[in-house]
Amino acid sequence: ASAAETLAGDRATFDLANNVLLLTGDQLRLESGDSVITAEESMEYATRTRTLVATGNVHARQGEREVRAKRLKAFLRPTNQTQAPRQNATGGASRLRRIEAEGNVRIVTPNDVMRSDQAVYDLDAGVAQLTGAVKITRGETQLNGCTGEMDLKTGARRLLACSGTAA
Repeated sequence: ASAAETLAGDRATFDLANNVLLLTGDQLRLESGDSVITAEESMEYATRTRTLVATGNVHARQGEREVRAKRLKAFLRPTNQTQAPRQNATGGASRLRRIEAEGNVRIVTPNDVMRSDQAVYDLDAGVAQLTGAVKITRGETQLNGCTGEMDLKTGARRLLACSGTAA
């Protein structure tokens, strides 16, 4: 645990030279501010850069939004941007700022479910970019394509057909 994050798991190995914590076992969990990430296989957290790589049925939640995937790379940022970088790496609260997900990705909001092979979700901008077998569902309506973009703040969607198919 630090002032910003709490990590939990059955086993932990800390690489002092690189400031990287590897967690394995059951009930792997990172809590940071209002963000929670869980995984079934492993979590590797780099304390200097505040990046987390989680594998195995990963579930990330912040507020009413969630991301699920086989593998997820999360980038956290301090909530107080006025601190010097050295101070940010060791203390203060932090929040998810970006998620890169791959493998059976599902992004869920109160109104939509988005599925794809890969996704990049910029939480600050509120934009999710999806690639590979994209499906965006709202209620009974589903849109399918190869790439898509969703503005989660406005609900605007943009979906592109796969090459070689009708527009």
